[in-house]
Amino acid sequence: MEGNKYVKLTKNNAPDGQHHWFPIDWVRAIDERAVYLKKTVDEVAAELLNEQPTGA
Repeated sequence: MEGNKYVKLTKNNAPDGQHHWFPIDWVRAIDERAVYLKKTVDEVAAELLNEQPTGA
């Protein structure tokens, strides 16, 4: 988590080796193996934030 509104993908967890952020409201569910999102892979790829969001 980054603040209380965004999830941060660290560069080790991102396919391009860069940090990315997405809003917590994209999260559908979480279990011991994964975080499941409400968006498709294509939507996530198009909408991921490449810079730390203001207020995060």
